[in-house]
Amino acid sequence: MEKQDGKDYFGFEGQAQSYAKYRPQYPDQFLQYIRAEHMKGLNHNVSIDIATGTGFLAKQLAINLGFKKVYGTDISESQLKEAANKYKDLTNIEFHQAGIEELPQFIEKHNLKNENQLDLITFGQSIHWMPLQKTLETLDSVLGSSMQQYVLVLAYSKPLIYDGQNLWQRIKEQNMESKGFVVKTNIPTDYQFDQSKQSIQSLISEAYEEMWAKIYPHFRFDRSVIEKFYTPFNFDDYLNVDTQIIWNDLTPQKSIHEVFGYMNSNSAYQCYLEDHKIEKGSNEDPLVILKQKVAQTCGSDIQLANEIKIDFVTPYFCYLMSKKSQ
Repeated sequence: MEKQDGKDYFGFEGQAQSYAKYRPQYPDQFLQYIRAEHMKGLNHNVSIDIATGTGFLAKQLAINLGFKKVYGTDISESQLKEAANKYKDLTNIEFHQAGIEELPQFIEKHNLKNENQLDLITFGQSIHWMPLQKTLETLDSVLGSSMQQYVLVLAYSKPLIYDGQNLWQRIKEQNMESKGFVVKTNIPTDYQFDQSKQSIQSLISEAYEEMWAKIYPHFRFDRSVIEKFYTPFNFDDYLNVDTQIIWNDLTPQKSIHEVFGYMNSNSAYQCYLEDHKIEKGSNEDPLVILKQKVAQTCGSDIQLANEIKIDFVTPYFCYLMSKKSQ
């Protein structure tokens, strides 16, 4: 991930490990849909994953999408160390410390200037950390004229705890199809919402949203661009936007501990503690407060609270882009 003001906001103690373990990973079905429906002519020689973090998108490119070689670049030493250790057995992935501004030199150094060699450049939940104009200018400068050479910008907006209604309310309110998005909802075929748990799910969802509201102002970038699915970004001033997709992915029976882990991995949570000089694990810690409220839904029965499963919806989205015609 990128730095703001020279600081690595993914370098907090233990955060790289938490990020690797609990962050949403792009569903294989989503990636396969993008490839099958919108990248039919894609070759699978080389991909570069910019701001690779702990490398889970690089891993998906190498294994699920079958690229012969994947380079993951990042400027966070702690995340790269975690990525290299986690995927040390994958011989078709390399991790390197480099920022987006070094991409032209990186491509030249690794002999990737031939447009038949470099097929795909990806960004996973990262482009909002970067200076947008410089990033798009850099991409325009390194892309060839091949119609089979792509930039894939992936991200996900704030997940929600499904209460049987809020997903459909959100989709209707957003009305993103009117803004040119293909909107897909992926729900397991055998899924049925358990109406008997609706009140508990709603209470947990409310506590979860309260924590989000508390930490949200402490992101070190304008987080609202993610909730707006990057629509404020002027991608089409520099590149051709081939398609834009929203993929609402429902994961049933997700452990409440995974939700806690996801919130712990948020840079805004870590910055909230730092900004307010709050000791992690204290009664003022918003994650501790969330855990307490979850326990209260079970009559403060800690053992019962630890067994809670929730239905979790992650709104993934993407922009697939290519070089503009000359």
